Amino acid sequence: MKAPEPIRPIRGVSGTLVVSASLLFFILCGCSGPSGKTPSDSETITASPAGEYDFKVRWNESRDQVEIAAGNHLLTTLRLDQTRACLFPLYSPEGAMVLRRFPIEDAIEGESKDHSHHAGAWIAHGSVSGADFWHGKGTRQVPREWDSFLLDDEQILIVSGKLSWVAGNTKILEETRTYDFRVEEDVYSIEIWSLWKPAGDDSVKIGDTKEGTFALRLAPTLRLDGPVAAGSSFNADGATAGAVWGKRSRWVAYSGPIDGKEVTVAFLDHPENLRHPTWWHARTYGLFAANPFGQHDFERTPPGSGDIEIAPGDNLFFRHQLLVFDGAVTAERIEKEWIDFSSR
Repeated sequence: MKAPEPIRPIRGVSGTLVVSASLLFFILCGCSGPSGKTPSDSETITASPAGEYDFKVRWNESRDQVEIAAGNHLLTTLRLDQTRACLFPLYSPEGAMVLRRFPIEDAIEGESKDHSHHAGAWIAHGSVSGADFWHGKGTRQVPREWDSFLLDDEQILIVSGKLSWVAGNTKILEETRTYDFRVEEDVYSIEIWSLWKPAGDDSVKIGDTKEGTFALRLAPTLRLDGPVAAGSSFNADGATAGAVWGKRSRWVAYSGPIDGKEVTVAFLDHPENLRHPTWWHARTYGLFAANPFGQHDFERTPPGSGDIEIAPGDNLFFRHQLLVFDGAVTAERIEKEWIDFSSR
């Protein structure tokens, strides 16, 4: 990988803009700023008010990785150099790395090497017009037009771009993805917006399979089983541990220690998403995924029950929120965050 570019200031977008409308603009219209210019050389973002949570952003020279820091602490890196775009690593505000390191880095002690397609925090699905983007063999997501912006008086960092889902030499799906980063004292918040539409003139069928879709693979001590497992999981409806898998719920959370620091990772499903509340492909070994398509596997309905077709000219739009807390967090706190998220 080439050395990172020098860090330079980025200009912010006016705080007088209405945030939700501005985000929708980036989702639907691409990733250039309000003036039509992209801040391709802009590497540092300073949030307002200035302080220990100032955003800092650094793109590498080939613009296939962007490091995002809050103050002096790395929050995450967006990896566009992988077969599937992902966030990796991902830290809590106090610096606990909440994702499994393998396969992007070497496995650490106690970390398993199973399911090498579980890399970071990613979006993929096992049946997209017959192509398997979940396991990733013969498929890839090709990035273009990625950039970063500030909104709402420089208190929200937006990183947005496009991904072509390609199987062999065929473009099947076009995705526009936006990450919305916000920082509070004890929690990092990442909203993930994903718009899907056919890449050509044919409909795209998103197939009914448990192998998907909006996913992350957690650090080994957040697992519920395994040699160093010390975690717990629960959903909005009171289910815990293995009973979370395959259930529909508006959110799911995992909690446990990482390097002596207690953390909680919660994933929230927006009420306007398809088939809300979604099903959860959430395993005791640390796979953590929202999947609105896997009805056959989760509910033992006839094969194909969860299929959905996207016709040319139509789209599917999803919105999720990923929360990384320092400390153990109650269901009541997460529910409060979901109510706030659901109203935006």
